[in-house]
Amino acid sequence: MARANRQDQTFALLIVDLDHFKPINDTYGHQTGDAVPKEVAKRMTESVRINDAVTRFGGDEFVIVLEDISTESQIELVCRKILDELASPILVGEHKLTIGASIGGAIFTEEIEGTAELLKKADAALYQVKEAGRNAFRLAS
Repeated sequence: MARANRQDQTFALLIVDLDHFKPINDTYGHQTGDAVPKEVAKRMTESVRINDAVTRFGGDEFVIVLEDISTESQIELVCRKILDELASPILVGEHKLTIGASIGGAIFTEEIEGTAELLKKADAALYQVKEAGRNAFRLAS
C-alpha cells in the first residue's frame, strides 16, 4: 500500500477460496491435499502478471495482489482467467481432481484506511460469492 501511494498507483487485492477442498483431504489423504494447493498456486501465478503476487493465506485460501490495476474490467479479466485455469482437472498421482474457486476482491482507493479494511472488503465480497453458489468472483462496491 505504501508503494502504491508513493508511486500514485492503484492495486487490487483478491482473496481466492478453494471450493469444497476439505472433502479432497478427507477422501484422498493429506498428501494429495497438500499437492492440490501447490498446483493451484502454480496455475494462479501463471494467470497473473510478473509483478503481481500470489500467496497462500491459509489451508484453502490465497491472496493475490494485482499491482497497477484500477478498473473493474481489468480485474474481471484476471478473475475469469484464474477460474478458467482452475476448471481444468488437477492430476495428482492416479487421481484426477476438479476444483473450483470463489474469488472476492477489492480495489485500493484513497478512502480505504489500511490493509485490514481492504482485506475486510475483499472478504465480504468473497462471502457474497459463496452465498450465491460459489465458483465465481465479485468485487466489493
